[in-house]
Amino acid sequence: VAEENARQFEQQMNQIKERNKQRQQEIDNATKESAQRTKELQDEIFLTNIKDDNAREQAKLKIDYDNSRKEIEQSKALEKQKQAELKALEQKYNIDLNDLKEEQRKQEEERVKEFEEQLAELRTKTRLDGIKDQFQKAREETLLDFNKQREEVFENENLKAFERIAILAELKKQELAALAAIDEEEAISKAAK
Repeated sequence: VAEENARQFEQQMNQIKERNKQRQQEIDNATKESAQRTKELQDEIFLTNIKDDNAREQAKLKIDYDNSRKEIEQSKALEKQKQAELKALEQKYNIDLNDLKEEQRKQEEERVKEFEEQLAELRTKTRLDGIKDQFQKAREETLLDFNKQREEVFENENLKAFERIAILAELKKQELAALAAIDEEEAISKAAK
């Protein structure tokens, strides 16, 4: 009877230990999940506080890289495999970072170009508004219009050299005809006075 009681006691103790072990595992898992959620929230708060979009995107890329690196380092893979994976991760991060910086540089160039075009248009409008002679103003507007058309021809990457030359020659003919028409109108207007 004493042996039976001892065996039952030991079984109960083993069951209690197993339940405690399971509970501890559940607590550990919940703690890890909570720590992960806390880190994600802290990262989100950090990124939200960065006002510059470019810096925010680069910081997000770095956070993702650091998180992936930490996961690899904590994995149970062989050390040689971890090192290979870390090296590949770093290469991918560097490529992604360079791509992101290049994209941001292009966006900045485009923004500056748009600003300069708007500023040039405003300056041109101001200059044209200052011209009182209607014929001189018409000449200036014609020259500006044809210059803009020529720029568009040069910027069109789909055109071959001989096509550009043909279009530019035709634009020059049209420009000269338009200027001649303005000169003729001015001559008629002066003769009528």
